[in-house]
Amino acid sequence: MDNLGKKIVLDIVVCAIIGIIVVVMPVVLFINGVNFGKNAVEIAATVTHYTKERDRDGDVKYMIYYSFTVDERTYSGSYTESHMPYSMRKTVYYDPNNPETFRLSRHTYSIIMFVVSLFGIMLFLVSVDSKLMTTVRCASIKELLAHGKRIQATFGGVITTKKLKDGHRGYILTCKFRGETSGNEHLFKSGFFWEPLPKLGNGQVVPLVPVYVNNEKFKKYYVAVDEFIQAFPDLTT
Repeated sequence: MDNLGKKIVLDIVVCAIIGIIVVVMPVVLFINGVNFGKNAVEIAATVTHYTKERDRDGDVKYMIYYSFTVDERTYSGSYTESHMPYSMRKTVYYDPNNPETFRLSRHTYSIIMFVVSLFGIMLFLVSVDSKLMTTVRCASIKELLAHGKRIQATFGGVITTKKLKDGHRGYILTCKFRGETSGNEHLFKSGFFWEPLPKLGNGQVVPLVPVYVNNEKFKKYYVAVDEFIQAFPDLTT
């Protein structure tokens, strides 16, 4: 297996590990939340006191403190509201096997974990697709550079894109080539590059653009922008 093949395998392993973290863990927490909701015991806690605070926006918030007793042992918690407590009682749900685990809602936690799990799955799929597509694209470029046919295309122009990198807009180079046997004209576009092309002096001619293609149909190609830019210094001396 060559280095590129090893990199692809490594990328797959990395994505699998990410998948375990962002998909499996929320699912486990979701299941735990469902089990908690089934077994939780409801109890009326006593509001012991509350404090009035203001957030950064100047809105008033009340930190409300409560406690409840199970088997002669007292447990305490707190929550925030935008108003003073309407009652000195607060419904709390606790795990009968472990009263230290308690919540103000029987099912909210499991619903949140379900949403987090779905988000994790989507994030995982996007990351896998992006990483593998990047790896496959690099593999294709490497293959074209090593075994593709190098042709010289005529410079067409530069497109300024909305894609940004470090505050700078990206560019796409366009060029065209007329097939030697078919006579058909083929249009090519480069990938993104981030430095503007050098300026030509009076009477200087834009160099031809190196393009690597896989066959006469040019279904796969790579516009070698770096090689194209390297040809400019010879014209400006």
